[in-house]
Amino acid sequence: AAEFATRITQTPRGRGILIMPPRHWKSSLCSEKLPAWYLGNHPDHSLIEATNSDNLALSFSRNVRSIIESPRFRSLFDVRLRRGSNEVQQWSLEQAYRYSFRAAGVGTNIMGGGGNGLIVDDLFKDWQEAQSETVKDARWDWLTKTAFNRLEPEAWILIVCTRWAEDDHVGRIMQAMNERGAERWD
Repeated sequence: AAEFATRITQTPRGRGILIMPPRHWKSSLCSEKLPAWYLGNHPDHSLIEATNSDNLALSFSRNVRSIIESPRFRSLFDVRLRRGSNEVQQWSLEQAYRYSFRAAGVGTNIMGGGGNGLIVDDLFKDWQEAQSETVKDARWDWLTKTAFNRLEPEAWILIVCTRWAEDDHVGRIMQAMNERGAERWD
């Protein structure tokens, strides 16, 4: 999983989907450690982290900041949080143009700056939510019409999830890949 996620972040316009069952460390790896590592290597870039709720997205943001502020991380990477960058929803490293990390629950307005990478972690909180056609359509619309449109031209996207329904966002991406000229995902 780590090699796969790393390869996606190092590929211009990289597109990857990582499917794992619940409780297999996918969020710890891809939504906390991967963003810290990526920003350590690209401190002038910006990431958007999207998930099923604002609370979960903010929790990921706090954990990424905590990693970046740790002595161990600072011994490996020459990055520091920008002075006054105290918000949890959006914060910056010293080298950032606008922001370094933006946390977004699905449905959140994320206007005002593009991202060099997008991590989408579990758009559905559980099986029941993923069975609702209304919820699936709303999540798909937000993902494709809001989140994807906030990305820089060479940005990468990593979707990390547990699949609860065949016609979820991953199923819709896989269906779209059958069309001629469609974007390819790993």
